[in-house]
Amino acid sequence: MTVAQDVVDGVTNLLSELRTFDHDMVNRTAEAAKRLDTEHKRLSKFREDGYICSKTKKIGQREESTVVDNSVQVQMMDCEVQFVSIIETLKFILSKSDFRRDVRTRGTCSQMLESVWDGSRSKNMPLWSTEGLPILLRLYQDDIEVANPLGANSGVYKLTMYYFSILNLPPAYHALLCHQHLVCVAMATDIKALSHNPVCELVTKDVRELEDGFNLGTIRVYGTLVALSGDNLGLNGIIGLVESFSANHYCRFCMMSKDHCQKNHSCSEANRMSRNHAEHKAHTSQKSPDTRNTGVVRPCSLDDIKYFKAIESFTPDIMHDLLEGVMKLEVALVLESLISKAVITLKQLNHLINTFNYGYTDVGNQPRLLRKSTAAKKERPNMINMKQSASGMWCLFRTLPVMIGDYVPSGSKEWELYRLLSEITAFAFRPYHSDESTHYLDYIVEEHHMLFLRLFPGTPLTPKQHNLCHYGEAIRRNGPLPQFSAMRSESKHQIAKITGALTCNFRNIPVTVARKYQLKNFGDWCSDNIYPENRVSYSKAGHVSSVTLNGCKIAPGCLLIIDDSAFKVSNLAVNAQGQPLVKGHHVNAQWSADLIAYIIKEDEQQNPIICSRNLNSELLSKYPYPISVWRSSSGTKCFVTKYKIRSEERRVGKECRSRW
Repeated sequence: MTVAQDVVDGVTNLLSELRTFDHDMVNRTAEAAKRLDTEHKRLSKFREDGYICSKTKKIGQREESTVVDNSVQVQMMDCEVQFVSIIETLKFILSKSDFRRDVRTRGTCSQMLESVWDGSRSKNMPLWSTEGLPILLRLYQDDIEVANPLGANSGVYKLTMYYFSILNLPPAYHALLCHQHLVCVAMATDIKALSHNPVCELVTKDVRELEDGFNLGTIRVYGTLVALSGDNLGLNGIIGLVESFSANHYCRFCMMSKDHCQKNHSCSEANRMSRNHAEHKAHTSQKSPDTRNTGVVRPCSLDDIKYFKAIESFTPDIMHDLLEGVMKLEVALVLESLISKAVITLKQLNHLINTFNYGYTDVGNQPRLLRKSTAAKKERPNMINMKQSASGMWCLFRTLPVMIGDYVPSGSKEWELYRLLSEITAFAFRPYHSDESTHYLDYIVEEHHMLFLRLFPGTPLTPKQHNLCHYGEAIRRNGPLPQFSAMRSESKHQIAKITGALTCNFRNIPVTVARKYQLKNFGDWCSDNIYPENRVSYSKAGHVSSVTLNGCKIAPGCLLIIDDSAFKVSNLAVNAQGQPLVKGHHVNAQWSADLIAYIIKEDEQQNPIICSRNLNSELLSKYPYPISVWRSSSGTKCFVTKYKIRSEERRVGKECRSRW
């Protein structure tokens, strides 16, 4: 009876509430919903609020085989792309005054290279003498597969994606996907048949309009394209060079031949042979370009931009070159050598990878276990299949010396090669440079290449290893390399891949993908979900459990680089003004060439001096990332930074001068 009575009481209460319910409110809600009950009505409403719809643009025609009356016929098919106006996108995002204030209008006054503003190309560009709000654009291009890459339709529905981003924003903004703006979606088969030039013509038209400038209220907005990003062969296609590493002149930076690139270790020689616009224009002006001796296939439509020449953009991509190229090759070769010398076995190595405590900062990037390659050759019987993602490879590269450094015999030449590559990576990922550090980078690249050719005489330098010769010059021209990395841009592809997997409808897939991209970006910008995350998290007991600063999570137990030294966080708190505080102590750290890491020297007999600091972006400006404390196989506490910190500038300059 109790249950029945509860049901009766519940129904009685519900009826009494319905009698007092506001039916007018229900009617008003229904009327409002009726105005948005179709997709057309919703998109019309969104357009009133600033939503930018992609437009269909015809870029040419190509031949396609079709079945007509049980016979195969070749017909001319229109090639169409979905294009989003760069000017309209800029007007929409720059209409937000808070975001507009974060756009950096000029470079720093120091002698350091800290942004694209500090590179020689931007410094010498007369466009920036104009008054107003300058915008420096980066164009990114990549191909993606939205269907099953192993299925029967592999390659049929491959898309070519183009994004743009604003380079003169604080570094924390570059990690947010909402700042990767869609420019164009095209079928890869159309681009292969017609080249990138038809799409580049659409981009050029918008960029030339941006160079002339437009008014946004009382503010004059102007700018230009300053960088191209993407994989090496994709950028060769945009620039108008041969899209094959087997070609005689495949490098988009210099005129070295393939044979020369495979043996050359001199950065100065590579930079002396750099391509320039005048020579490139002379090559493309010929009726039939001498592809074999120049690598040039066609002119580039982006060269019609007044202040940008594609062949001189000089922006290598550290993700494709290092994380997905040089690291995979050389880590595999070094490990194969150590295994052949019985220093360690593949089983032991996988056990270390599987049981290593990566800490909360890298647990999401844990590398996959290594496998012996099925394509092992006679000269490489222990060949390892280094199948890792870019983030997983970077994590493995930094943690591997800590895992096996104690096993490696002293004086190992293979380990010296690993150390040199670690030094190159630490400088390549650095967000600031001096002129001396760029020349030191040139030096260690030469040392690395010489040692590689000596250790593995049967393995020539790969195109991605050759690209390292141009890194120092690229930094001097355009500033630090991380700002051109394709790492976050590739993450943007997830929207297209999920769309393809869920819709299961590939008829005019560029339209579907472009709409999904634009709706997602519109939602982010309307909800102000466009700023780096800053928040304080509390535990159930009410204590501060973590602080997120510019998207980086800081928790007790991690290390921070404060005042050019390692600071161990013991506790977090909030002061009376609501500002986060970090409490902890500085630790003594010493560099270890064996572990390729900093060893923490803690004196247990002395109590460390605890200090408290206000946690803000200025405090962590030199190194904003938290660092996990790792333990080597022998139990030694150590840590590894993702790039060289500023306190090492004096040592680097001194070593550079002494060696030269």
